[in-house]
Amino acid sequence: MLKQIWDRKTIVYGILIIVFSIVGMNFLANMKKTPPRKAFEIPPKLVETVKVNLSNNFPKVEAFGRATSTEPVMLIAEVGGKIEKGKVDLKEGARFKKGDLIFKVDERQTKYDLLSKRNDLLNSISQMLPELQLDLPKSYSNWQKYFDNFDLNAETSELPKTQNPKETIFLVRYGVLKNFYAVKKLEILFEKHFFKAEFDGEISEVFTNTFSTARVGSQIAKIIRSDKFELEVPLSTEEIIWVERNQEVEIFDSRGSVFLTSGKIKRVSKKVNLNEQTINVFLEVRNPNELNIFQGDFLLAKFKGKPIENSFEIPRKAIYNDKFVYLVNENKLQKREVEIAKFNKGTAIISNGLEGNEILLTEALQNAYENFPVRLAKGSE
Repeated sequence: MLKQIWDRKTIVYGILIIVFSIVGMNFLANMKKTPPRKAFEIPPKLVETVKVNLSNNFPKVEAFGRATSTEPVMLIAEVGGKIEKGKVDLKEGARFKKGDLIFKVDERQTKYDLLSKRNDLLNSISQMLPELQLDLPKSYSNWQKYFDNFDLNAETSELPKTQNPKETIFLVRYGVLKNFYAVKKLEILFEKHFFKAEFDGEISEVFTNTFSTARVGSQIAKIIRSDKFELEVPLSTEEIIWVERNQEVEIFDSRGSVFLTSGKIKRVSKKVNLNEQTINVFLEVRNPNELNIFQGDFLLAKFKGKPIENSFEIPRKAIYNDKFVYLVNENKLQKREVEIAKFNKGTAIISNGLEGNEILLTEALQNAYENFPVRLAKGSE
């Protein structure tokens, strides 16, 4: 019995000793001073920068356009008759020179009517001449000369000017004026049988064949001028503000890699395409024949826009959230809101918000924030 009691006391004393030991160790540990922790410092990041230099910068505008002839002409028959071959074949792609006869409409009937009317005019003058010789000898010499030089197969020249009212009475009495105007009317009609080229060009479309019969109003063919082209370029309503008439423009091939020629803005439309929200700009294309530019070619136009004064152009990646940049002051970043006048391809032109000689961050820095420590890379401003 005594042995059991002794064993229990031994266990209790052992537990108490362990508890007091733990408490004592914790007490002694708490008495020891904790050394102060050093604050964590972010090492400065090496960054690329540039010194702000305000100047005039030119916004770049690029767009594709379609090349078209400046003078497409639809040839429409104003007289009826059989279509006859001219100097060139009435076929698509046929080329012609200025003055060449493209085709004609059978003119024989009109020709004979014209010769008949010229004969009537000569007859009326011949009947008037004896009366003029007696009453108006001064006028007679002019009319006799006109009669002698008259050519039935040539265009009728203008009548001699009358010298007094009595001479006009003779012209009316003998039907000279009436016959003269009838002749001139038929001469105009006769010319409508012949389709002569007013410029160097080619036939772009044909709607009927040679030896077919044309009716008045029939579309025969469409021709284009080959030595004068223009480029029709649609620009967005945001970009149109940067261009104006007579600006020089560089024109490249459809891939945008080969420079072809320079041009000039000739016209700017006032009409907005409601579907595309674009406005057409028309450019003069120089030397299209030498460059083998064809009707319908798609070409790239690069405009040098109107200058933006007191501005600064920076890499587009240096813009944060489309309106902020970071400046470096005493090796720390400072965030600033700026006004961007134009986004170019890969760059942006800032028109307001910067001062000259400020140091601007030019790279895209992840997790950048106000007072972020930086150091300038070698060669940076």
